[in-house]
Amino acid sequence: MPDADGSSDGDAAPVAQLLRILVVDDHHDGGAVFELLLRSMGYETMLMRDAENLNEVVRSFQPHAVFLDISLPGMDGREAARRLRREIDLKDVFLVAHTAHGTPNNVLEFRNVGFDAHLHKPLQIEKLLALLAEARNRARCNR
Repeated sequence: MPDADGSSDGDAAPVAQLLRILVVDDHHDGGAVFELLLRSMGYETMLMRDAENLNEVVRSFQPHAVFLDISLPGMDGREAARRLRREIDLKDVFLVAHTAHGTPNNVLEFRNVGFDAHLHKPLQIEKLLALLAEARNRARCNR
């Protein structure tokens, strides 16, 4: 049975420390602060400023979740999501559109291109915690 920190008798570390999260955000301060928040919560993190090499980074870092901004220089988040989902070995990554675009039409579009969820900027901590819980549950299922 899990302890309060998410570990159980056979686990070497809390579940949060086992999760790897990739943040893709070109906003220097916003991306850095978001990554720092996740790291302070016990997650292993990596920050990218664009999505040009996203598939290669996902393969090497093997994140459980990717928080991907939509408005990126070069390849935008929509195209990055499409490319990620086309790769069979990357299709199970929990992909979150982390963006200021949040109309119902935007959210539907994000789902249609391959995002699992949407996190509106500015950050809503309750929604972030719910998404992290979903990422943890998916990680447990894929062990």
